[in-house]
Amino acid sequence: MKDVYFWPSALCVNKDDIWFIYGKIPVLCKYNISDKKVDVICGLPNDDIYRESLYEDMIFVNNKLFIIPCWADNIIVYSVETGELVTLEIEKSNILKFSKAFLYGEKIICVPYAYSYILSVDVNNLFINIEYDLEDIKKANNIIYFNDCGRIDDENIIIVSPQNKGIFVYNIKYKTISNLSNGENENLYSSVVITENYIFICSNRDRSIVRYSVLLKKITGEWWPDNKEMISIMSGGNKEIIVDDVKSSWVGIYDENFQLINKDCSNEIDNRDLYYSYMHGISKIDNGITYYFNNANATLVTYIDGQVKIKEKIIITEECKHKIQKIVMENYKENVLYESDLFSVCSYVKAL
Repeated sequence: MKDVYFWPSALCVNKDDIWFIYGKIPVLCKYNISDKKVDVICGLPNDDIYRESLYEDMIFVNNKLFIIPCWADNIIVYSVETGELVTLEIEKSNILKFSKAFLYGEKIICVPYAYSYILSVDVNNLFINIEYDLEDIKKANNIIYFNDCGRIDDENIIIVSPQNKGIFVYNIKYKTISNLSNGENENLYSSVVITENYIFICSNRDRSIVRYSVLLKKITGEWWPDNKEMISIMSGGNKEIIVDDVKSSWVGIYDENFQLINKDCSNEIDNRDLYYSYMHGISKIDNGITYYFNNANATLVTYIDGQVKIKEKIIITEECKHKIQKIVMENYKENVLYESDLFSVCSYVKAL
């Protein structure tokens, strides 16, 4: 039988544990870094299943996981102490909802893809509040959706769209939006990374990466990674960026001057059960360590200052497989007729 691998659509790190959503199904899992062990925790309440990007971000605070929806319906809160799941309902919409979330004091700020509002969630009473209505900004700039965001400092978040040349900045405290772009950039941007000294913004249209100086308030460099058809960038550390070739397993770690520190071009896995259409990875930084999951070769890698510290493939055990199958059977009965290496007719019979 072929190996079936874990991969995350959303993750967060708390001490020695990596919490993540498994693939295209709303199942919460936990990976212990020291023990190299995966636990399948529970299914999440959602009407849909087998869909890319159901959730794309998670925040751990007050011993709770706040799980932020992309294609999923609502915000989910999971109590690590009690195992209780709480659903925080938001306005219904069959669109991409949020790309990232940020902890700001006692609130979690949820930044949209195509959703109309920047929302906040109070981490104590779980109240949801509309912080900013984006519809006027979108209409004025012919934007249907934003694609990525990054935090410059405690109060300011960069937001970019592949449909506009603007570099928008949302101020959390004053609830205002400004535009950093002074007209010198002629590109449309799809991903953004904030390092100690710069803002790096990536365009998939011409595969360029622009370096913007917050101090000088202007573009100070532009770079085209060689022979890459489609790229994405993500945070690699205080002074590092990860450049991910979306259509292969290649990934490079670069410093702020576009100098290569490290690269990985391990073979892609053969079996991509319940995987993304694209192969780009996902990263999170916690206590100076970058946790990067390469979805093309199903490998978890940790970096410190761009250097590899841990590199592990995470294979689904039979025990985990049966837990996932049971969750699907119990919670998503109308959607179980999906044949794959993880879900087969025989597995459904065993789960019953």
